[in-house]
This record gives sequence, C-alpha cells and structure tokens, in this order.
Amino acid sequence: YQRRVRGIAHVTHMVATTNSNSVLDSYVLVVNFVFGAGVLGIPYAISHAGMVMSGLALCIMSAMSSISMIWIVEACARAEACAQGSLQPKKDDEDDDNIPQLPNQRLEVTCETPALEPASCPDFKIRAKPVPMRDLCTIFIGPAATVGFDCSVTIFSFVSMWLYAVLFAESLGQTLPLHFLFGSMDCDYKHEIWSMSVECRYNYWSYLVLFLAMMLLISTRNMSEQILLQKSLSFLAFFCIAVMLVTLWVALGTSTHLKDSDYKASPALFDSAGFGKAFATFVFAQLAHHGIPGIIGLMAERERCHISILGGVATTFTVYLVLGLSTALFFLSLIHI
Repeated sequence: YQRRVRGIAHVTHMVATTNSNSVLDSYVLVVNFVFGAGVLGIPYAISHAGMVMSGLALCIMSAMSSISMIWIVEACARAEACAQGSLQPKKDDEDDDNIPQLPNQRLEVTCETPALEPASCPDFKIRAKPVPMRDLCTIFIGPAATVGFDCSVTIFSFVSMWLYAVLFAESLGQTLPLHFLFGSMDCDYKHEIWSMSVECRYNYWSYLVLFLAMMLLISTRNMSEQILLQKSLSFLAFFCIAVMLVTLWVALGTSTHLKDSDYKASPALFDSAGFGKAFATFVFAQLAHHGIPGIIGLMAERERCHISILGGVATTFTVYLVLGLSTALFFLSLIHI
C-alpha cells in the first residue's frame, strides 16, 4: 500500500493550483456529464417498468449517485493527504513554498482516534490537482482494480460515443438531409443501413464523419477551455427538452390515440418483466463519476463542490422524471413490443 501511495505521489504534481470556475460553471459540467441518451431512454424505461416504481427507482439511483460522487471528492482529498505525507522532501525543496508540507507520518483514514494529536492531523483538503480516478483505484484498491477501471471506462467510452454518433447521424440525416450533395431523396433510417439507397448511406456516413471531426476538435481542448461551449450545450439541451415537453403536453391534451385498439396503457405501478429491462437505464442515467476529479480540479471554491454535484443531479433527476412520466402517458406501450 505504501509503495502504491509513493508511486502516485511522485507522478502527481502536488502544487497548489489557481482555478476560476464558479459553482455555476461546475454545475453546468455536472449536468452535461450526466445528460446523454438517458433523455431518450428514460421515457421508454418508465413506460415499461411502471410509472410509480420507476419514479421511486430513479429517486434512489439519483440519491446513491450523489452520495458516491461526494465520496469520490473525499477520496481525492484523502489520497492527496496520503501522497503528500509519503513524500520525502529533497534538500533543494525544503524552502519551496509552492509545495504544501504535511508531517512525515503514516496517515490514517480518520482523525478521531485519541492517538493522533490535533496539530498533526491532516485536514483532508484538496489544494493541488485532484488525484484522477485511475490513480484512486491504484491507491485504495490496487493494480488489479486499475486494470478493471481502464477496461470498464474504455468500453463505456466506445459504446457511449458510438451511441451518440448514431443518434447524431440518424437525426440530422433525416431532418437535414444533404440534398445539395447526394440528391433529393429523403431517407428514413428505421431499417438496416445496408438495405437503404446509396444516397442515404452517404448522407448517414457524412454526418458520422462530421461528428468525428467535432469530437476530435473538442478533445484537443482542456476542460477549462470548454466552459463557454459547455454552457452553450446546456442551454441547447434545456431548450430542446422544453420544446419536447411543451409539444408533448399539448399533444397529450388533444390526442385521441389513447382509445385506439392498437395501444394498451403503461403499467401504473410495477411490471417485473419491464423493470428488469429498465434497471440498467436507471443506473446509468446519473453516471458522471469519472468526471468528478476533473470538475473539482477546476473549481475556485472547492469547499462548495457539493452544491454543484447535488444541484446537477437534482436537475437531471427532475428533468428525467417529468419527461419520463409525460412521455409514458403519451407514448403508450405497443402490444407487439
């Protein structure tokens, strides 16, 4: 354990950093980390799992996500205290004011034991750049957990990016077809891509290439350089959700398809078969843990990070619940699904 801590301490720059992100900026980043395809998946999940039980499950998952995100912040603070306590200052660095010094002792996870003097107890504050999630796994769990974390994040990233790319290409390919490049044919991407015309395939692939170029451009910028972009994306997301809700409520009040024989009502309480399919959607709906160290590292007032985390999760939970329940009432379950 001590060797792992020393290894992380020597590769982590334990230097106090100056950051300017406000609580609002961090709140926006949390919301953007959470928001994703769940906006589309939650309505389907709620309509099949039961509206009451789905609302309760989403509430529980949101609470667990909030608590675990705050635990990650605490783990970052404790990892910094452990790493700094394991560093042996060199002779040339003894007068370096940029390196915060802690007593050279073995650090425990708590300071409540009487054996520790208050003056020698670390305060567990994040003054330097927060320890990344990968290094947290190395310190507190071990190298095997680091390999597992790398594999899971890689799979999650590839699957998520492919899902976003498909949604991007299908949505724009159908609503904004590139007629000036590939003819005047309108495309409907409900079927397998290879069964469509060549023009539709080129239209779809062009938007995939555009999405790839956008992601590569964004990846060349640090998170601190993306605040304006992230705020713009948040505004666009809330605007789209507002349009969805307004049109949905208007249609819900005027639609007559509720009496159609091809539809049946969504389960109001609980459907065990549907809940099994929807459980993973509820779990991943509030997933932003991998980005917490980076978000905290950009904050100017890190002691207020809980406001950004709890506010972001509360916002996404409210949007998910309202949008999910509203769409579950309108887009009722088809008998053949």
